[in-house]
Amino acid sequence: MSDLPEIQDEVCHTAIVMATKRAIEADRSDHLFDDPLATQLAGETGQAWRKKWEHQDSDNPLGSALRVQFVAVRTRFFDDFILSVLPEAKQLVFLGVGLDTRAFRLSFPPQTRLYELDLPELIQYREAILQDKPAKCHRQAIATDLTQP
Repeated sequence: MSDLPEIQDEVCHTAIVMATKRAIEADRSDHLFDDPLATQLAGETGQAWRKKWEHQDSDNPLGSALRVQFVAVRTRFFDDFILSVLPEAKQLVFLGVGLDTRAFRLSFPPQTRLYELDLPELIQYREAILQDKPAKCHRQAIATDLTQP
């Protein structure tokens, strides 16, 4: 995967942190959600952070759990909320989508349209990985800088 666009922007790096934490949660036997794409999206940078965190937390298993717990609960909460508004909501917009994989993980009604917006650098990286993966809804990734008028 060396031909992937490189993420330079520090704001975009937070998406890699979140994908890494989702990958850690998905690997647990009692995970709150499954995210088979998280490890791939986290990439080599995410794997390096994961090893660093495991080393830092080797003497404190609670530290490792707390590092991921917030992301796991938040992800599950929003998964459940999104599914609760379907099929009434036929169109969803995710602002600052990051490396989110809900379009590939959740069971959307087939007519659902999902618009995923984020910075061009992040959308380019994300789409390079997800382009051949089948989404479970009609998905449109839109590269835009939401800080600009």
